[in-house]
Amino acid sequence: MERVKNQQLYEEALIQARDHVLEVLENSRELKEGFFPAPAAEGGIYRKHPNDECWTEGFYSGILSLAHEAKPSPMLRQLIEKHVDSFEERLKHKWVLDHHDIGFLYSLSCVAAYKTLGLKKAKETALEAARWLIHRYTPEGKFIQAWGPMKAPESYRLIIDAYMNIPLLFWAHEQTGEKEFYEVASNHAYTALQVVLREDYGTHHTYYFDTKTHKPLRGETAQGYRDDSSWARGQAWGIYGFMLAYAYTKDPVFVDVFVKVTDYFIEHLPADYIPYWDLAFSDGAQEPRDSSSAAIAICGILEGAKQLPSLAQTERYLEIAHKMMESLVNNYTPKSIQESEGLLLHGVYSIPHNQGVDESNIWGDYFYMEALVRLTQNWNPYW
Repeated sequence: MERVKNQQLYEEALIQARDHVLEVLENSRELKEGFFPAPAAEGGIYRKHPNDECWTEGFYSGILSLAHEAKPSPMLRQLIEKHVDSFEERLKHKWVLDHHDIGFLYSLSCVAAYKTLGLKKAKETALEAARWLIHRYTPEGKFIQAWGPMKAPESYRLIIDAYMNIPLLFWAHEQTGEKEFYEVASNHAYTALQVVLREDYGTHHTYYFDTKTHKPLRGETAQGYRDDSSWARGQAWGIYGFMLAYAYTKDPVFVDVFVKVTDYFIEHLPADYIPYWDLAFSDGAQEPRDSSSAAIAICGILEGAKQLPSLAQTERYLEIAHKMMESLVNNYTPKSIQESEGLLLHGVYSIPHNQGVDESNIWGDYFYMEALVRLTQNWNPYW
C-alpha cells in the first residue's frame, strides 16, 4: 500500500526535517540563555519562563533528550543535566505541583534523562515525582483527580490527558516493584475507560464524579468546542494514552479502544490530514487547525503499530500517520528561525482562553520531534 506519493522523497524529507530541527535548536535562545520556553509562542517568539508553569516545561526537556539521541553533543548533555537539577529543585519545594500533570513534567525530563544518559539523580527524582503523583489519587473513586482541592465538588474529576501522566507510575513500578504504583495507574486507566468514551468513540475531555457516592456524574469540556464534541487534542491524548496503557497492562481492551478512538479521529480529518482544534469542524470551517493534535496522534499511531495484531490494520494506520506527517513537514513547519522559534506552526493552546491560537506550542514541538526521531532511527520511548 502506497503510504505517500513518493516514498523516497518523503523519507529524504523526514531526515532533512530532523536535521533542520537540530539546527534550529542549536541556534535557539533557550539553549544559549538557559531558560524554559513559555507554553505557546507569541508572534513566533517564545517568552522566557521559569520552571513553574503547570504542565509544559517537561516538553522542552524532552526535546533536548531527543536532540541528544539524534545528534549527541556535550552542550546538550550539560543542559539536560541542568534541567534534571531544576526539576529536582522544583519537586523539593513543590512549585506548582498540586495537580496530576506530574507525568508530563517528569517523564520527559527525568525519565528521559535517565534513559538517555543513565543519570542516577534523574531516576531518583522521577521516582520521587511518581510518589508525589499518588497524592492525587482518590481510593474511593479509583482515579487521579486532575486539579483543585481534593474531593471538592467543583474539582472532583478526571481528564483524558491523564493517560499520558500514568506511564510515570507504571515505569516507577517497573523500577521498584512497589505494587502501589501499578495499582494506582491501572485503577485510573480502567476508571477513565468507563467514562471518557462516548458511544461513537469520540471522547469527553473531563468527567465529574459525585463526592459522596463516588459514582460518575457528567462529562464536560474545559478546552473543546462544546461538552458533546471531541476536542482534537483530547482525542489525540486518547490515541496515544490507550496504547501506552496496553503497553504496561497487556490488557487487549486498550487495543480495542485504541482502534476505535483512532478511527474516529481519522474519520474527522480534513483533506490535508491536519485536524481543526475540535473534531466538530470539517473542511471549509473558518476555525484554526491544531497541528499539535496531529503530532500527538502520529506518535500514538506509531506506538500502536508495534502492538496491533492485524497486519492490514497496522498498514492502514501507518498510511494515515505518514500522510499526516508529510502534511506537517510540508505545510506546518517554519522555513527559518526568523519565521518562528517553534518547530511546528499553526497549533492551538486554548480557544476558550484565547491563548496560543495559531501559534507554535511547546508540546506540539516535542511530539513533532518525537515523530521525526521515531521515523528516522530506533528509539526507546520516554513514556
